[in-house]
Amino acid sequence: MLEPLIYCYRIKENGYHLYRNVSEGKWGVLKERDSDYNPKAVKKWYDSRIKAMTAMKRTEK
Repeated sequence: MLEPLIYCYRIKENGYHLYRNVSEGKWGVLKERDSDYNPKAVKKWYDSRIKAMTAMKRTEK
């Protein structure tokens, strides 16, 4: 059986990727090119998607 470990969502408007670590229940964000997939480069993982998105908005400014 296949088990998803990490989902990756591209946020089209700003070039960020939103990662979801399914096994740990954590969310992370990373600014990278559209073709990149590098969840190991995420420096901080958050307990919720809202917290990860808030952190992304703070770093955008």
